[in-house]
Amino acid sequence: FGSSACKSHAEDKWTKRSLRGTSLRKNPPGPINRNCGHLQDFQLDIGASAQFTDPPVSAASCTISADTSTFGPLCWFPKGPDLALCFDETCYRAGVSSPHSITLQKPAGPTVLTVKNLHVNFCHVNVLNFMYCCSSVDYM
Repeated sequence: FGSSACKSHAEDKWTKRSLRGTSLRKNPPGPINRNCGHLQDFQLDIGASAQFTDPPVSAASCTISADTSTFGPLCWFPKGPDLALCFDETCYRAGVSSPHSITLQKPAGPTVLTVKNLHVNFCHVNVLNFMYCCSSVDYM
C-alpha cells in the first residue's frame, strides 16, 4: 500500500469545502462486498473500520490491494501503517511501508474481512483502488 503517491489523486477525486475552518471531503461511496470484483474507493474515519462479508467459509488465499492517503485538520505527520486487514482476531498491518498488494492466508471459518484505520487520534484514511480476491484453497 502506498501513502504519499495517492495524495494528489485523492485531492482530485473528492471535493473539499471549508466549514468553520475545517476541511471536509465529499464522501466516496461506502465499501461494497465485491470478492474478486471491481476496484472501489472508500473512506475510513478516525479509528473506524469497514467489513466485507463475502469471503468463502473454507480456507482461502486472499490477495488484497489498495493505495492509501491520510487527511484531517490535525493530521500533519501520521506515523505507522494506515490499515489493519483482519479475519476475526488475526490482523495484518498494511500502509505506508507495505506494498500495494499483499497475499494473506485466510483460515477456514472466518467469513468477514475487516479493514481498520489504525490512526486513532487525528487521521482519516482514503482507501483507493481497493480490491480483494479470496479464492478457496483445496487441500489434497
